[in-house]
This record gives sequence, C-alpha cells and structure tokens, in this order.
Amino acid sequence: MTDEKNNSKVVNPHDKVFREIYSDKENARSLLAGKLPD
Repeated sequence: MTDEKNNSKVVNPHDKVFREIYSDKENARSLLAGKLPD
C-alpha cells in the first residue's frame, strides 16, 4: 500500500496488516463473499 492510498497513521500493526490485505479489491470481495449471506 502506498502513502497516497492511505495517509492516516496506523499505530496498531494488526490494522496495518488488515489494510494492506484488504485494500486489494479481490481480497476484500473474497472476504465479504465468504461472510455475507447470499
């Protein structure tokens, strides 16, 4: 993730990992598809 995409400071390392992974649309789509009802 680049600074241009996320200019807020992340203090918690877990937040940083989550933001890195789910800033990708395909990763976010996959997470939501697996958790939300049809």
